[in-house]
Amino acid sequence: MSGRNSKKLEVSVASLLTVILAYLILLEYWGLTSSIDEEALSIMGGRGVLPARILSFSASLLLFALYCIIPLFPAALRKWRLSVSYLSFIFSLLLAMLVVLALKIAIQAPRPLEEKITLPLMQALIHYDYFSFPSGHAARATVLAYYAGKNRGAAAKITAWLWVLGVSASRIMLEQHWLSDVAASVILGILVSILVDITADRWARILQHSGLGSTGVLSLDASS
Repeated sequence: MSGRNSKKLEVSVASLLTVILAYLILLEYWGLTSSIDEEALSIMGGRGVLPARILSFSASLLLFALYCIIPLFPAALRKWRLSVSYLSFIFSLLLAMLVVLALKIAIQAPRPLEEKITLPLMQALIHYDYFSFPSGHAARATVLAYYAGKNRGAAAKITAWLWVLGVSASRIMLEQHWLSDVAASVILGILVSILVDITADRWARILQHSGLGSTGVLSLDASS
């Protein structure tokens, strides 16, 4: 597939995912996902606690900090020559987390076993983790899987997306999230990753010609 046709396909997929995500957000806001959420929780909640905790921890903020830092060591040896793929992953991760935070504060959906409360903006920002929709774990895992499987073989892609499925399921099994939370997060993670990829040529060019690029502090490697 040519680069132009590939870009058109990515735009089409992103448009479709935007519509689906907006639909899920509206369903959540109107409380129309409660029946299927409660059914899924009754089936999956409280099961496989130890494996679920391990899977959940694998997508924790702590480990994701390590996932982000580890690639910097070889980059330092190359005089901070960072790949566009690595920066795309970082930007996608940050964008996904910002959207997750905004939605948690805006919708204020309670986690399973928690009471429904409504907080003013500043208090909601401080206590954002009380809220359920969407799942930060599932969104982070999806972004990583998207880039881990990109331009790689079928085995790598299948492994990465099975991990996303496991992380998503673990959040329900640990009674930390509803099915609608993780479903929306997977769509969100794919969407932001595609959007960052679509615009990579532009922002990479801007970075390359910025003060960082001109001084040699930062140099972009177009290879993945």
